[in-house]
Amino acid sequence: MSRVVSIQTDFTVGEIDPKLASRIDIDQYYSALEKARNVVIEPQGGVSRRPGLKYISTIPSSDNPADGVKLIPFQFSVTDSYMLLFANNKMFVYRNGALVTAINGGSDNFLSTGIGSATLADLYYTQSADTLILVQESMAPKKIVRGASHSSWTISTITFDFVPKHAFTLTDTNPALTLTPSATSGNITLTAGADLFHSGRTGTAQGGGSSTITLDSGASAVNDIFNGCTVTITGNTGSGQSRVISDYVGSSKVATVSSAWTTQPDATSTFSVSSHVGQYCEASDGLGRARIVRVASTTSASAVVELPFFNTSAIASGSWVLEQGYEDVWSSTRGFPRTASFHQGRLWFGGTKDRPTTLFASRTGEYYNFNPGQALADEGIQATLATDDLNAITGLHSGRDLQIFTIGAEFSVPITELTPITPTNITIKRGSNHGAKAGIRPSGSEGGTLFIHRNGKALYEFQFSDVASNYISNNLSLLSSHLLATPVDMAIRKATSTDEGDLLLVVNSNDGSIAAYSFLRSQKVIAPSLFTTEGTFKAVAVDVTDIYVVVQRTINSSTVFYLEKFDADFTTDAAMQLTAPGYGSPLVRGASQTGTSLEIDALTCQPQKDDTFTIAGVTGTYTVSAIAVAVADDGSGTTFKTTLTLTSSLASSPSDNAAVTFTTVSETRSATHLPSTTVKAIADDIVLDNISVTAAGIATAVRPASSYIEIGLDYTPQVTTLPVETRLSSGPITGQQKRIIEANLILDLTQNITINDNSLSFRTFDTSDFDEAVSTFTGVKESGPLFGYSKTAKLTFTQSNPLFFNLLGCEYKVSVGQ
Repeated sequence: MSRVVSIQTDFTVGEIDPKLASRIDIDQYYSALEKARNVVIEPQGGVSRRPGLKYISTIPSSDNPADGVKLIPFQFSVTDSYMLLFANNKMFVYRNGALVTAINGGSDNFLSTGIGSATLADLYYTQSADTLILVQESMAPKKIVRGASHSSWTISTITFDFVPKHAFTLTDTNPALTLTPSATSGNITLTAGADLFHSGRTGTAQGGGSSTITLDSGASAVNDIFNGCTVTITGNTGSGQSRVISDYVGSSKVATVSSAWTTQPDATSTFSVSSHVGQYCEASDGLGRARIVRVASTTSASAVVELPFFNTSAIASGSWVLEQGYEDVWSSTRGFPRTASFHQGRLWFGGTKDRPTTLFASRTGEYYNFNPGQALADEGIQATLATDDLNAITGLHSGRDLQIFTIGAEFSVPITELTPITPTNITIKRGSNHGAKAGIRPSGSEGGTLFIHRNGKALYEFQFSDVASNYISNNLSLLSSHLLATPVDMAIRKATSTDEGDLLLVVNSNDGSIAAYSFLRSQKVIAPSLFTTEGTFKAVAVDVTDIYVVVQRTINSSTVFYLEKFDADFTTDAAMQLTAPGYGSPLVRGASQTGTSLEIDALTCQPQKDDTFTIAGVTGTYTVSAIAVAVADDGSGTTFKTTLTLTSSLASSPSDNAAVTFTTVSETRSATHLPSTTVKAIADDIVLDNISVTAAGIATAVRPASSYIEIGLDYTPQVTTLPVETRLSSGPITGQQKRIIEANLILDLTQNITINDNSLSFRTFDTSDFDEAVSTFTGVKESGPLFGYSKTAKLTFTQSNPLFFNLLGCEYKVSVGQ
């Protein structure tokens, strides 16, 4: 039997997949953990209790939070940032952890949005200055603008100066007339030899047949003028149907459509006929193509040349075509943009329901104008991913380059350092072939972009490789993919100081946990752990450095939804931390007092039954059994005197104005969000007895006089090492019986920790008052002897009380048998 001393100096690999239990051959094994629950792995190597959750507010049940919620950060300036909480048709604004009230000066504490619960799961956003852009494929894009104050917010549907067009159903007609361009290139006028052009038509039909619709009486009297246009029934009978007009009789207003109606229109049906604006005129020989931008009359239209004409002579009848079927890419019929990003002074949209692989960019500096114009450098861009499979766009990210995430692969729009993206130089380059999960916005971190794999079982980093001269994707969850269980939300808190890394939080829908990844890529630190709470996490977002979560809990047999915020000063969840009221500097009022009655004054608030106190010059500690307050007049004005009834007689008569010092106080606080719930209570780092909150939400704690008290729900950290492997020269000890005899824990600022269910003491024998706070300990704590042989000798660290701990490393002595 041999004894070996070993040490785990760091935990920077975090919790690893159980499938790696046998991989003692890899270096990561010796910095990894079997379990890392409710802890944060620090980039320097230690592991600490995760921050508690400060209660912020309750989401009203009337807002249907069970059907969906969304958290979106909004950074207005260096000093002003907000967390926006979206519920059914409402947006709540939080600043510095508090609800902003009286939105726009009214009585409501929310902004009505018209965005229903069903839309929130796939709601995508991007922000520039004071404007937040919201998109979702079934919702017309909206913008939210912060006004002149914290409570000034407006929301509106974006009115675009120009919406891109696409020929979803292309129709070519050969009008029997000439067409004359005024110039061969640029902005020109097209002149038709007879009535041709129109700006569309809306109205109420006079009737309809199986494959006809009779337009309103004011419609054009010109035969065939609507041929090739699309007619859509916009309301009442047959609503939602679209057909191409194949023949139009001006005298009767009857339009024949290309295929029979599913539901025949009638005299109640409203309709819309598409305009010639956005359609094309093209010479049959290919020498000239122009896009109509405005209809001046039935014989004249303004146009932009996309392919120069040979000359300005009239093009003969039959030698040119009117190319129709171009309609707005974004509409209630075709769907709206799915993703958005600001990049290089343009607003970019990615993917729609009917154009899932197409990228759209606004004109430079004109975010709501997507006019392609003449394809000049600052004009709108429309580009489609030309790949051998359908790569529907699921995310956009503005990084080193514009990055495009799709269901099947990852792309970028590469540019040189001084060359911006233009309509003529845009190139979309494939980087990797993994696919990103829809509904989860990619997050930038240390030069890379983090995204969840399309199947939800892996976390990848999309990063530029100088070696490959292209973007590549690295699997960051290779050692910990078991922590990802159907992710639904993700956010990253960037490092706030030089001694910490980024913290990525991924909400799992399977069990409501959060997979938390600590990153410091420069030191190759990727350290995952798992957060749980008494309930389930539903959403997460980061306001600069503050991490907000929506948590579903069961309180008093009811399902509730809370907005909470991670706070390093808290050690419980759904917690309140309140400044304890002081009694001021109370004094004895009058000399010669004896027995079980004592008059005092100079109180800032009244004592409570069961409070205890001492009196200067009088031995003993006294307990209050009753309190009476009366008005007194000492000659200088009206004052109040308090008479305390005591449970025991005074040992001696105190002097007038002798100081009264309260040692324990009974405090009543409102905790209406935790009715009929047993909670933990901590006062100045002293763990009190559990408190049972009343059905009315009243919590009463008997505590030492202190500066603050925290009440909340407990959560338990767990850190379990992998089975010990000592790397003996004789070979592995995996199959041998072994026992960890003794462990030396290297701790930093720790108040409570247990090892294999054995609590370590953090009080010294010279402590005279065990109601004093536990001081933080930094140094080495010895634990042992630890008993029991097994083939999987390991250590489990947890806590018996909700106080702080930070485990930096652990040295242990191992006895190895056969």
